[in-house]
Amino acid sequence: MKKIVGVALLSTLVLMSCQKKEQVSSIQAPQTQTPVIERKATPGTDQQPQPQMSMEEKPAQEPAKKSIDGKTLFASKGCSSCHQENTDTVGPSLKKIASTYQSDRTKLTAFLRGEGKPIVDPSKETIMKPQIEITKKMPQEELNAVVDYILEH
Repeated sequence: MKKIVGVALLSTLVLMSCQKKEQVSSIQAPQTQTPVIERKATPGTDQQPQPQMSMEEKPAQEPAKKSIDGKTLFASKGCSSCHQENTDTVGPSLKKIASTYQSDRTKLTAFLRGEGKPIVDPSKETIMKPQIEITKKMPQEELNAVVDYILEH
């Protein structure tokens, strides 16, 4: 009985930790606009001065696409609180997960989407259930980065 209560308490704590991290990671920094510098014509050339645009007239720039770091996402989503690189703790080690899935990203992705059964350590499925709710909501490119990170071990 004590073991069941301990597992339930641990699952709740992990879920709360991950939800806080998910809320923090969803906050975006405000975008700033850079001022436009007026170019002046050089004497003796055909170059015309460019009119200066006000901040309101300047077309919005798309944010640069950032490379998604699977290791950072793994930590920020709370995965590293249960999964270590080489040591089984609350969950199996990354090395054990990678060797079990043998670079089969399709099966690992399906599991993290809640569409597959656990094959590494099925006895810990109830502990992982709250985490699956988080990974199911992740955009595909982020989930791919996490899967790549896990499988590189």
